Amino acid sequence: VQYAASLLKDAGPVAVIVSPELSQEEAELLKQVAGLLGSEGCLVFRCEKPAFDDDELLISSDRFPNQQGLQVLGMRSADGPPVDCSLAIVAGCDPAAAGPQWADWLEGLDGLLVLDSHKTVTAAYADCLLATATHFESGGTFINKDGLRQSFEAAIPPPGDAVEGRVALGWLVEELGSAAGASAPP
Repeated sequence: VQYAASLLKDAGPVAVIVSPELSQEEAELLKQVAGLLGSEGCLVFRCEKPAFDDDELLISSDRFPNQQGLQVLGMRSADGPPVDCSLAIVAGCDPAAAGPQWADWLEGLDGLLVLDSHKTVTAAYADCLLATATHFESGGTFINKDGLRQSFEAAIPPPGDAVEGRVALGWLVEELGSAAGASAPP
């Protein structure tokens, strides 16, 4: 976490690319990180929708439980890489697997912090990797497609020394806040 903070703290604009599979707490902490870095470039990385239709009852073609929550936080959907940033934070998604334009963009960055629970193509580009617990090993909330906040609990504990994404991000907010002389949230 200290290395991640040192990588980011003196950076110019930092792109924050998140997955709509993250919890609302993780997304809020990523927005705090962006704010501490003076970056408002929060993006939602949106994967392709499945090739089936909603039935408006039980089947939803939206496979991302917190897409609505990210929009509430002011994040936007992006199909391509952001411009005018030299560093990026990628959390819970794999933009490099989405096509060569993303891989080329990642290759050209001065620094990349990746937070993920799985080995991804994007992780190979990382200057710093914070391994986080899966959503099965974490608790939190999301805002569903109807705008309702729903909570979920961890089904199993994280293995070994793994921590929930919101814990790792809380440490990063604290580290960046102390580096900036700001008070970190409790």
